[in-house]
Amino acid sequence: MKSMLLALCLTACTWAVSAQTTSFPEITCQTLSAKTIELPADVKGKKTVVVLAMSLKAEKELRNWTTPLYNSLLAPGMGGLMGGNLYQANVCFVGMLKGVAKLAPSEIKDKARQNIDKKLWDNYMITEKDVKAFMVDANISNTDEPHFFVLDKEGRTIYYTSGKYSDEKLDEITGKLLQ
Repeated sequence: MKSMLLALCLTACTWAVSAQTTSFPEITCQTLSAKTIELPADVKGKKTVVVLAMSLKAEKELRNWTTPLYNSLLAPGMGGLMGGNLYQANVCFVGMLKGVAKLAPSEIKDKARQNIDKKLWDNYMITEKDVKAFMVDANISNTDEPHFFVLDKEGRTIYYTSGKYSDEKLDEITGKLLQ
């Protein structure tokens, strides 16, 4: 009985550890500055936050995250006396095109360029990867909320969250970047 309980505990612990570090699905993106980025391959060597929006509802909700994410992860001078940015992480905002939007990727990029500061164009990207296939690969089910993946230096997902902004969620994201 004890050995069966121990085996069950070990299996659960192994499952929990493997669930915390899974490979991020491969996607090809184009930044607003027209660079092609292969995620996660092109960001290996540095921790990365990948932010995904798969619908207009998710994009709208993501607006509540934009300023806190920028201030925490991208703004120059973050990190207090240390100077520079404390986290030294890549940040990739990825819009996934689906439906009618797939017919007009250039127009969508042009509109985004009008609304996003040029110095951030390398952080904003669009992918035409099939949304349903990505959702299966990433084990997510809701397109109506933004999704946040923290990748380690090897491109593995070490943290995932989704939905409405909260200070607690941002703290979890930034905490994983410091580990």
